[in-house]
Amino acid sequence: MERIKSMPAIADKRSRVLILGTMPGKESLEYKEYYRHVDNLFWDIMLRICDKDWPMFEDASQGPDYDTKVKLLLDNGIALWNIVESCEREGNSDDKIKNPQFNDLETFILDHPNISKIGFNGKKVSNSFKASKMSLSPDIIFKTLYSTSPSSPVNSFSILKQWYEYIRK
Repeated sequence: MERIKSMPAIADKRSRVLILGTMPGKESLEYKEYYRHVDNLFWDIMLRICDKDWPMFEDASQGPDYDTKVKLLLDNGIALWNIVESCEREGNSDDKIKNPQFNDLETFILDHPNISKIGFNGKKVSNSFKASKMSLSPDIIFKTLYSTSPSSPVNSFSILKQWYEYIRK
């Protein structure tokens, strides 16, 4: 099985919230764009949280280009990365990840000292973080958020509400 490698973090000195995924899907890796899958709610959620003028019923896949969405995250103090740096995986499912190597979050947090919150995009990420046995500052507020994955059984309005409250408070 071929080993796949994640993408670099999206972050800058203004980043105060880090959203962690597990490992990007095939389409995201191919295009080098986080959350590229059209049915993933991530960008829909982020546009509604970060852009007060975003039309209520506008689909993010019809919205701004990737660079504009990345700028919107950074302008709102949001960083984006993955817990897994590289792994073996059949298909797109996080359940199929084998032999993960974890990203160095400890150094990342030292390099981005304004990060005070880390939100896990689903339980798989939270479990991977626990498995990594990394030790981060006890001052960081960790939260397992509802997954934005198309396979999530949670209502999209519930996902939006939880993410909004975590990021904005």
